Amino acid sequence: MAVATAAEAVQPRRAAYRGFVTILLGNRKFVIGAAVFLTLLLAALAGSLTVEPNERRTGAFPARRAPSAAAILGTTSLGQSVAIQLTEAIPNSMQVGLIAATIGTVFGALIGLTSGFFGGRMVT
Repeated sequence: MAVATAAEAVQPRRAAYRGFVTILLGNRKFVIGAAVFLTLLLAALAGSLTVEPNERRTGAFPARRAPSAAAILGTTSLGQSVAIQLTEAIPNSMQVGLIAATIGTVFGALIGLTSGFFGGRMVT
């Protein structure tokens, strides 16, 4: 009877991990969703690091201006850059989305577990 070494015991786990990653990267919807998520994450990080504090205040730009070099997406009626507002709002929007997804997952799992326990009679 041969005893498996630690390296041999880890091999199946690594193979399963590589197979899982291969399946994920082969899924077009996952790749597109991950790309959008990472783009928003990078925009939020870059925006918060590159925007100067005096550009965040009301009246920093002329009111109701079309897009220009100073305000890429234009300005609001209060003289705020729309691009700066978007980059400031991305982290909050992502937090709300993650919280909503977590709550939905927890409730969905609880309903599924309850329905499975009672043999499907709960959901009619």
